[in-house]
Amino acid sequence: MHPLLLLTTSSAIVGGSSPRLRTAAVSPVLRTAVPPVLRRTARAPAPVALADDGGGGLLATLESFQSSHALLISILVAIGTRYIISEVRYRFEKPVMDELGNRVATELKPDTDRIDGLAWAKLAGCVALDLAGDASELVPVLGELTDVAFAPAEAGLLWALFKSPLVSGFGFLEEILPFTDVVPTFCIGWGPPKLLPAT
Repeated sequence: MHPLLLLTTSSAIVGGSSPRLRTAAVSPVLRTAVPPVLRRTARAPAPVALADDGGGGLLATLESFQSSHALLISILVAIGTRYIISEVRYRFEKPVMDELGNRVATELKPDTDRIDGLAWAKLAGCVALDLAGDASELVPVLGELTDVAFAPAEAGLLWALFKSPLVSGFGFLEEILPFTDVVPTFCIGWGPPKLLPAT
């Protein structure tokens, strides 16, 4: 649509007293300046989204929203709610989490004073058994075939030493799977019960 045509149409909407959309009268100067194709479209009223349709419309909705301050109130409520939640968490949650952290720090601290001579000897045996399991890696292809025979033996030794189905099952899988012999399963099984008894 031609810019002069839009100007006259919008001035008729804003200045008009009727809530309905009115067409503006096209001046004779405008008729000569506007090509015939646009003159035909100037006769039909153009739909305007902001026009008042008698039931309030978009302009009335925007004006009522601006005067109600709903956006400002909702932002202030959100900020206040966030502040209250953080204050409640600080006063109630923080002391509980601090106490839990202190307990975990004291209970999970390694206690080497509790380890006696028998436990140290058991660690030496675990290191030797882990080295024996890793020895199969010295022969690249044949070594992995020997793991099939050593896997049940390792699981049985782990059961005899630690009485844990989890540790013995992990040892069996570690030995039977290819390229996992470097995992020190015996030392891992010895460490947590001796160094971290709370676990």
